[in-house]
Amino acid sequence: MAGLAARGIQSGPATFAVHRERPYAGQRAAVRGPLPVADRLAEQALALPLHHRLSHDDVDRVCDALLALLG
Repeated sequence: MAGLAARGIQSGPATFAVHRERPYAGQRAAVRGPLPVADRLAEQALALPLHHRLSHDDVDRVCDALLALLG
């Protein structure tokens, strides 16, 4: 997210592990066992720009930035 922000591209977490969120964190009795998939997704999923005014050039810019950061 920092790399995208440095390129002027907003991003954020794509999802949250609800069992970690404040209202539910103390209610482990409702959760049976570990939730590794939810934990992994909360740590790795990335929300990219998505709105009705996003142009093809914007999409290309986001993709180019991701490729540069991951490459």
